[in-house]
Amino acid sequence: MTGNGCVFQVGEGMSTILSFDEGSVRDIATLIGDTNPLHHDAAVAKASRFGHLIASGGHCAAMMLGGLAGWLTERDAAVGLDFAFWFRKAVPAGCRARLTWRIVAIQPKDSLKGHLLTLEGVLDDGEGDRFITASSTALAGPPPAVTR
Repeated sequence: MTGNGCVFQVGEGMSTILSFDEGSVRDIATLIGDTNPLHHDAAVAKASRFGHLIASGGHCAAMMLGGLAGWLTERDAAVGLDFAFWFRKAVPAGCRARLTWRIVAIQPKDSLKGHLLTLEGVLDDGEGDRFITASSTALAGPPPAVTR
């Protein structure tokens, strides 16, 4: 633990590579009820401004949320409280994208018996061209005791 009782530090973060293959683009869009043909129909997508199938916003956001949750909960109990996503550029099917999250602030939250982590996230092409930017607030700390 750091001096403030939090296992995390400002400036630290995670990075991983995510794959958006055509099968997952179609399957996840179907699973979440997104019927936009840009996620399902290659001919429609090819004729669109994008020129190919693209991953749905829900798919991309879920991958970003999952990556963050996995990283945080490796070291402490954590739950997401707030998320915002800015979709800058479509994620093409077949893409391998880099996900990064960084902690930009930590604040003790006594009433919740933990710490509020403020985070910034990016999904990019690995060359710095951003698909999505995001922000999040998460609560880290021991889970509350269960009473019966």
